[in-house]
Amino acid sequence: IVVWMSGIMPASYYNLDLKLNWFNVLAQFLVDDFFIFFIHWLEHVIPELYRAAHKPHHFYTSPVLFNAFDGSLLDTFNLIAVPLFITMNLLPVLGVEVSHVDFCVFGAIYANQFMLLHAEYRNPWDFLCEMFSIGSPADHAVHHIEFTVNYGHFFMIYDKLFGTYVSPHDVPKLCFGPDGKPPVIPSPEHEDSDESSPPRSASRRSATPRGRKSSTKH
Repeated sequence: IVVWMSGIMPASYYNLDLKLNWFNVLAQFLVDDFFIFFIHWLEHVIPELYRAAHKPHHFYTSPVLFNAFDGSLLDTFNLIAVPLFITMNLLPVLGVEVSHVDFCVFGAIYANQFMLLHAEYRNPWDFLCEMFSIGSPADHAVHHIEFTVNYGHFFMIYDKLFGTYVSPHDVPKLCFGPDGKPPVIPSPEHEDSDESSPPRSASRRSATPRGRKSSTKH
């Protein structure tokens, strides 16, 4: 609301005659998630950027729902504010006139999906996410285990295109309990390490209950 009232958004956002267009909602997700994927990847491959921004979020090797927004201010700026700002200004250049309604619907879905992505349980619709390459809690749990894969938040299509996708089915120890209890998944072992990209082979040695901070430091 504050951003909208500031008057810095493209003109179409202030055209109250425009109605909801689901294509525009999808376009926002596709563009926004591309830049999330790219910046998220940068945060992992540039050690200085990782330490300054993204490292606090990876204290959680097995996140829970409310860890979604548990990151540093710089990380929030990089992975939320920057992609949203680029998306907002790029879509009109591409001929997509996003209305205030499109933006509100996108924002509501965005916030909920962003939290569900960090959930400690499987959702009944996760099989649909897998079919359409939409990010699921299992996909993101793999990122917190393997560390250098599954950078996308809302889609896995960019990870698949650029070869950074690992399916939850290929991580045998990733287990969500059928009784709804938090699963136990492996925790990377990199004592006092500031490495932004630890080797994947080192990520399957010990176990940490979901939602707890790892005893190791990344």
